[in-house]
Amino acid sequence: MVGPQTFGKAASLGLRSLRRLTNAELTPVLINEARRILASHHAEPYGTEIPFQIDGVRYVGRIEEHYHPPGGSRKPWGHHPGVSLFLDYHIPANDLPLPDDRVDAAPEEPPTEEAPPIEATGVIVLDPGHGGTSMLGGSSPNNATSPSGVREKDLVLVMAELVRDAIIGRQPEVRVDLTRTTDVNVSLFDRARLARDLKADAFVSLHFNAFNGSARGVETFVRPKAAGNVNYEADRNFARRMVEAVHKAIHALDGGSKNRGVKEKAWGVLRDDWLGNTIADQPCPACLLEIEFLDVPAVDELFNTGPGADEARTKVAEAIAEALLEEVLPPVALGEGQDEQGEERPEEALVS
Repeated sequence: MVGPQTFGKAASLGLRSLRRLTNAELTPVLINEARRILASHHAEPYGTEIPFQIDGVRYVGRIEEHYHPPGGSRKPWGHHPGVSLFLDYHIPANDLPLPDDRVDAAPEEPPTEEAPPIEATGVIVLDPGHGGTSMLGGSSPNNATSPSGVREKDLVLVMAELVRDAIIGRQPEVRVDLTRTTDVNVSLFDRARLARDLKADAFVSLHFNAFNGSARGVETFVRPKAAGNVNYEADRNFARRMVEAVHKAIHALDGGSKNRGVKEKAWGVLRDDWLGNTIADQPCPACLLEIEFLDVPAVDELFNTGPGADEARTKVAEAIAEALLEEVLPPVALGEGQDEQGEERPEEALVS
């Protein structure tokens, strides 16, 4: 607690004075801004401060550590970041009030309860497949290349970033992490372990397929029950929602795409013990998504070389984002026309 003379000296030295906001001062606009900060800066060190202004008033959002004990209703439990909001005072020296020397000054009102940090309400881990230049922990550097030379590892990273941005744009309170953000390879174990460590509510590994230059379609994979999948039904429901949403988006742009449905394979990146799922605790549905067949000229034009490539990438990313949000947020009734389409599936393809 300081008086006006101290504030004046601080202002003359160019120093800040921060005050933590109270519950009564929080508004929907401030909460939304805090969630935006959390979505963009949650991976930065605790104590990181992000300044912003609303209606000319200066604020600071500070990344702080929060903790919830296991067994509660909050996810993720354990230590995780939140954002606390502070008012950033800037009092010019010539505008300072004079000290109040009256002995009968009114007593100060009791302090209002400080607002707790604003946290994420869901956690999603996006895994852009492959990366780097060499095999690492079961993960190959690249499996598919388009006719124009676009590599799968590069395109899935772009798609993951677009999905992240689409999620944050729709629901800033949802936390989104990528298993890689540059052209590096990450072992299958480490990709899955990130979901485990963050107590993720959903995990999807993004890929593009390749086969014979003509096979088309969108498909998802889950780990078979016989391979130890303790989350089998949840995984299948998640994978079905994902394949339907992505196929709908691509088919609207290119009628040649097919819904190849949900398939099963014992991919290491989907191992429940690596994801942190157990028979007693199954918090993280997971699937591997093959967005389309990158070796097909029409797909290359759709996503890379055609005039509508940016729109196609954005539309598909938005479809993935919406399917993920349906998974991690409270249930919302699906719209009409989202049944499996029963299209004839082409021959089994080599999966990237």
